[in-house]
Amino acid sequence: MMAEEITDATLITISGMENSSAPNPSDVLETCEECLRNQRPILHPLNVKYVRILDKAFDTCIDLQFWEPAVQYGLQTLDCYKKFYPKYDPNVGRQLMKLGKLQLYLQHLEDSLINLQQAEVILTVSVGCEAQLVKELRELIDQCAEQLRRIHSL
Repeated sequence: MMAEEITDATLITISGMENSSAPNPSDVLETCEECLRNQRPILHPLNVKYVRILDKAFDTCIDLQFWEPAVQYGLQTLDCYKKFYPKYDPNVGRQLMKLGKLQLYLQHLEDSLINLQQAEVILTVSVGCEAQLVKELRELIDQCAEQLRRIHSL
């Protein structure tokens, strides 16, 4: 398959997944993984079409409670988010927050704290320090910091 055919197929696949009413999450994840296998050799990791599939895989893994794969997909999206969105865009902040929350749940505490703190800077600027999202984020940061303190005090 040529690069253009693969990217066209990807667009059709994305559209089909987004327009489907209540698709089976396992089928969606399988389709995402197939698209990524086809795209990886020919598309740059920052290609928007590639990252849209990574995002879909990330969200689907969360829906399926596949936490470790979700973290791996989420990590792959960050460079693209940071490159193409403005510095204080709430989309970047939300992505960092989702990733940090997963890492906290999985006890990847150092990585979690870094991502949650980056999300706090972005979301405080973009949505305001009194926004409910920022309050929830600060609770996650406090929880993560407390767990790190307990580990380091042992």
